[in-house]
Amino acid sequence: SYVGVFLLVALSGHFVPLPEDVVMLLTGYIAAIGIVKLPTVIVVALVAILCADFLLYYLSFTGTNFALMIERRIKANLFSWYASRMRKRAFPLIFISRFVPGLRFLGPIMAGYVKLKPLTFFFYSFCSSIIYVPLMITIGFLFHKRITPLLGVVESTRHVIFIIILVALTIGLSIFVHRKFFKKPEIEIGPDNGEPFLPQ
Repeated sequence: SYVGVFLLVALSGHFVPLPEDVVMLLTGYIAAIGIVKLPTVIVVALVAILCADFLLYYLSFTGTNFALMIERRIKANLFSWYASRMRKRAFPLIFISRFVPGLRFLGPIMAGYVKLKPLTFFFYSFCSSIIYVPLMITIGFLFHKRITPLLGVVESTRHVIFIIILVALTIGLSIFVHRKFFKKPEIEIGPDNGEPFLPQ
């Protein structure tokens, strides 16, 4: 449904670990097979993107704990660089960040952090979204026949990916437990020849 598309697009890339690009391509896919209409779903996705961006901007602008938590997760050098550039060149930074996976959420957060005016931010976000959303959905619409084999590959390999993740988590947990609860033997200096020895 269009409500489902709205929620998925709004949450992806910001609040759930689901790439926004994948959601846009799949939105174009479901439009190509006739589940939703292309023009309508583009408008719905555009509104969802703008709502999500403005929510992040508002949370950062008002200094809520949620925004502070996200800001702490950003590397200090990257945070300082974004803050200085956002004060000087907000429009190109927000516009370009829209098309860079992994940096998309920084635009709204940093705009709120430097107290960019709400209407100014909304205009900048709209200018980038009005290009990004139709472009990505149209690509999914035009190349929907290539998406199906790709989804089949993902489906066939998901068990392998799950096993790899499980093994990695097990190894990581073992290392954590070993470092947390097992102390390394202390090395002391012998009283006679000054050579180190392990205490009994």
